[in-house]
Amino acid sequence: MLSLRIKDIPGNMERLAVFVAFLVLSTDVISASSGPATQANIYTALQIVLGESHPDIPPLTSGSGPVTVSTGLSLTAIREVDTEKNELEIVAMISQQWTNRQLAWGELLYGNNRTPSVTIDKSKVWVPDIVAYNAVTAPELLSPERVLVNENGTVVYVPLVRFRFKCYLGNVDTDDGSVCVLRLGPWTENADVVDVVAQDVILSSYDSEPEYELVEAASARYLVAFPCCEGYYSQARFSFNIRKRKSSLQNFFDW
Repeated sequence: MLSLRIKDIPGNMERLAVFVAFLVLSTDVISASSGPATQANIYTALQIVLGESHPDIPPLTSGSGPVTVSTGLSLTAIREVDTEKNELEIVAMISQQWTNRQLAWGELLYGNNRTPSVTIDKSKVWVPDIVAYNAVTAPELLSPERVLVNENGTVVYVPLVRFRFKCYLGNVDTDDGSVCVLRLGPWTENADVVDVVAQDVILSSYDSEPEYELVEAASARYLVAFPCCEGYYSQARFSFNIRKRKSSLQNFFDW
C-alpha cells in the first residue's frame, strides 16, 4: 500500500505529491494516450489548487502588482426612466475577468485533449467586491453565482444584474438627451491591490426601448480618492446617452 506523508514534503512539491498520489491510486489515470481528461480528474485537480487559494484574499501577481480586473458591460434592457426621481433602471451583464495563477489547474493534467475550463460556485474563489457607487437600491442578481475557471488560472464572472442608479434626466426630452453614468468599482481594495480596467459597452443583446432612444454608450476608467481611505480607487464608468423618442407628428413639424 502506498504511504505518503504530505507534511514531510517541502514547498511547492506538496501540491505535486498530492496529485501524484491521486494518479497512482486512481483507476482512471490520465495520460497522453488515454484521450480527453474526465470531469472527475479535472475536478480533482481543481480541488488541489483550490486548497492553495483563499476566497477572501486577492491572488498573488507577478511583480507584486495589483490584480487587474477587466470589466465590461453588455446592456440588455432599459427598464425604467424615472424623470420625477431622476433614476434610471437597466439590466446588464457585467463581465469581469482576472488571473489567479494559484488556480492554474491545467498543469496537473497530462495529454493535449484537455477540457479548457470548468464552472464552479463563486464562493470557492476570490471575486472582486465590485459595487455600483451611485446605486439607489441594492442591485438585483438575475443569474446563478457561478464562475468559469480556465486551466491557465484565468477566472471569468459574468453576472446578469438589474441596476437602479441616480441620473439627472432634466434634458431627456431635448435633442441632446441626458447622459446617465453607472459607476462600478471595488468597495474595499484601492488601485494598488485591485485595478479595474473598463472595456467597451456591448449592445448586441440590447432590446430597444419603445419610449426612449439610446443615442450612445461609452466607457472609461477613473481613479477616485475618498476622505476615509488611503490611495486611489479605480472605477469603470459606463455612460448612456438617452432621449425621449419623438412621435410621428413631432417629426413632421420638425421637418
